[in-house]
Amino acid sequence: MALVAEAVSSRGMVGGQAEDIEYTGRNDSDQRLLEARLERIHRHKTGSLLQASVELGALLARVEPMIQRDFARFGRDLGLAFQVADDILDATSSAHDLGKSPGKDAQTGKLTYVTLFGLEAAQQRLDALECQLVDRARVVEGPDGELAALARFVCRRRS
Repeated sequence: MALVAEAVSSRGMVGGQAEDIEYTGRNDSDQRLLEARLERIHRHKTGSLLQASVELGALLARVEPMIQRDFARFGRDLGLAFQVADDILDATSSAHDLGKSPGKDAQTGKLTYVTLFGLEAAQQRLDALECQLVDRARVVEGPDGELAALARFVCRRRS
């Protein structure tokens, strides 16, 4: 319970969401600060939830602490990949595919990978995250396990 409580707390999802809302519509010129803030927002919002989900599986399976850390890192990066994919989908998908109105991120001045780096660079970042996630999955479960399949699904989803 402590793991989930931390993931949704002000140091996790709630904090990331608050920072996301706070930063929407702001125009800062320092690219490095924007990049760091975007990474922090994404890692806290969805990243903390997915990290907790993956880490809980390892915790309940009573794996060694070293391997549990590998699961936690995988979950953290999976959350970032999910958010980068979400940023790309908001910029490229139809309302039918998304089940919501696309393009809202750009309209509201939201800080996203697409608005900060452009669509092509955001896709390259997602591709790199997918490779990293598959490599991390292999460390904890061997080749072609469920975590690698999950990473591919998250990075290649269409809605």
